[in-house]
Amino acid sequence: MSFARLRLFSRSFSTSSQTRSPSLLRTAFYTAVVAAPAGLLAVYYFDARSALHEHLLAPILRNALDPETAHKFSLKVLKSGLAPKDPLPDDHRLAVQVCHLSRREM
Repeated sequence: MSFARLRLFSRSFSTSSQTRSPSLLRTAFYTAVVAAPAGLLAVYYFDARSALHEHLLAPILRNALDPETAHKFSLKVLKSGLAPKDPLPDDHRLAVQVCHLSRREM
């Protein structure tokens, strides 16, 4: 066997393949595919009337953590401001007045 024939079957220790950079269109598409659902989930999460909290997050807390830890975790979430807030104003029929102080002044 000659040296030239051995060289055809030999491999080098490194590869010299050219890497293609992803196209701008593909990157924009993947960004939109990830960002749109994330934005919709954030809007849905911060809506206090969504079923996400009642049917998903509360059962997870109840089953995964003991009651004391779940309570402490819930209080930390409420203090951090990550809890959903009801965007609608309270009904006037819920107003309470005690000792000449309205509910908002207490």
